[in-house]
Amino acid sequence: MRRLSKPPLTQASVFAACGQGVNDVGLKMRCEAIAPQLIEQELIYEQLASRGQLQQWVAHPRGNDTALTIGHVTRGDLKGLYVNQMARAGKPARIFYDQLRVSAPNNICPYCGIGAVETIDHFLPKGRYSSLSVLPSNLVPACRDCNTGKLDGVLTDARVFSHPYFEETCVFSEEWLFASILPSQVIHAVYRVVTPGTWSAETSQRVVGHFAEFDLFRRFSIQAAERLSYYANLIDGMVREGAGDDVQRILVFTIQSELAAYGVNSWQVALSKAVAHDVWFCTVGYTQLL
Repeated sequence: MRRLSKPPLTQASVFAACGQGVNDVGLKMRCEAIAPQLIEQELIYEQLASRGQLQQWVAHPRGNDTALTIGHVTRGDLKGLYVNQMARAGKPARIFYDQLRVSAPNNICPYCGIGAVETIDHFLPKGRYSSLSVLPSNLVPACRDCNTGKLDGVLTDARVFSHPYFEETCVFSEEWLFASILPSQVIHAVYRVVTPGTWSAETSQRVVGHFAEFDLFRRFSIQAAERLSYYANLIDGMVREGAGDDVQRILVFTIQSELAAYGVNSWQVALSKAVAHDVWFCTVGYTQLL
């Protein structure tokens, strides 16, 4: 889960570029007629997103691409602007698609923090919110797992998650992700979310919902499996060198390294803290992974 800067793009510029690539004169004229309304929608979208209230945006039913959405432009027309103009190579608007796709630092998916960006996700999916199909602040670079896993469900008061462009600063600066090591037949790490008591209920719900939406509890545990083997070999090396009594003290230094590299609520930092503070793993448990 990583924060992204909001794209330095406007609905007006992207929508105009999409229109340039449209060969159907009638469709081009119909699209030009609704440009002012889409610009108004951009302002409303960003106001709601900044307050964490995008679930208030009314979705339309799935399908029926011939239904009019704005003016004389249909759902299919609006979705087609993304598919046929913005995402298609060689079209004037493709430059904006490419700009968004490479905007994530180190090409890491902001939703999960582990996958490589391969596509663009519609935060509010175009299948249910077709008027937002080419709105830059609704388009998020994402890995394929996060994009396909989220699918096209409607945002509701009961189903909310974090928007990388608009989430509150506290979500990225205050600790809320923790891990524990389970001494079962196959040693593994489990993750949990415990949000600070100073947060609003809405902020906490978005963070908890985010982990459920993108299956991060399971995906983080999978990532942690290899890293546990790394820690086991690191501890074994220290023991062999006669530093067995200092293992936990030395492991504390790894926390700072992980923190500097990945951030306070990364799966790496949560795991490094779990390892350093787990007496059983540092004295006995690690041997099961050698």
